[in-house]
Amino acid sequence: MSNAYSLDLRERVVAYVHAGGDRKEACRIFQIGRDTLYRWLRQYQTEGSLAPCPRGKYAPRKLNDVVVAQYIAKHPDATLAELGEEFAVSAVAMWKACRRLHITRKKNAPIP
Repeated sequence: MSNAYSLDLRERVVAYVHAGGDRKEACRIFQIGRDTLYRWLRQYQTEGSLAPCPRGKYAPRKLNDVVVAQYIAKHPDATLAELGEEFAVSAVAMWKACRRLHITRKKNAPIP
């Protein structure tokens, strides 16, 4: 994800529009998107500030890699579906966790 626009640029764009400049022209001159300009104008009206909002934190992973690795070491013959039931996730989520941990899970189907 890219960084936020500088506060200086935001202030110059909003000052241009408030001085009577055309919004479409402001977007062309300052090379910003129309939605960005409208968002800045709305933020200036509601908050009185143009400072960028702080970024939110990413959600933590549902699977703890250490716990998954320990469980797989104790149960080496468990299938991805069984592992998924144990950790309340899908088999695909378990496959991605195993891949992240460099654990291969290839199973041969039993001969009937």
